[in-house]
Amino acid sequence: MKKSTVRSTALGFLASGILTGAFAVFFQGNLPVQGTSLDSIVNQSQQSDKKVKELESKLALFSQDKTELEKKNSQLQASLEKLKDEKNSKKSKKDSSSNDSSDSSSSQDETLANNQSSQDENQTSQTSENVKSGTFVINDGEGSDVIAQRLVDEGYLNSTDEFLSIVDQWNLSSVLQTGSFELNSGMSAHDIASILTGGEYYYIP
Repeated sequence: MKKSTVRSTALGFLASGILTGAFAVFFQGNLPVQGTSLDSIVNQSQQSDKKVKELESKLALFSQDKTELEKKNSQLQASLEKLKDEKNSKKSKKDSSSNDSSDSSSSQDETLANNQSSQDENQTSQTSENVKSGTFVINDGEGSDVIAQRLVDEGYLNSTDEFLSIVDQWNLSSVLQTGSFELNSGMSAHDIASILTGGEYYYIP
């Protein structure tokens, strides 16, 4: 065969293929690929565009949410700083008040101590003024009952009971001495009994 014949045959096959493909695409809507159609490609492209739009919409929402979260975070930080400042302010006021209270308490304690000291001094002074000192005389023949009553009458004892109880318990009637004795109303019945017996009776508290 001649080269021109072969070339013409090849060009005929190529043209036939092009025409077949064009016919399949434009008139039948099918591509010359098995299992693939123009509609399916167009649908896939549309679906892809839809998914891209959905993703872009979600991304925009996420971006908006992020902005709102950052704004809320800033507000919370500001509120936290404000609370810290208020807490420090209250603590400072409390410490200042505590110091003032301590100073006031110290002043009050000193005042109370001074008042108590004055009262103690007054009581001591009054006690000293109320204490009676003097000479008590026991005459010959006076019994313990008479002596006890005279001790009360002269202001050395408040009652005869304790003195007489001591005398009876220790059998001191026979050792009470006659004479003069220096007594005072600050002495106890035991002290007076010891003095009036010349030390025959002694009391250890």
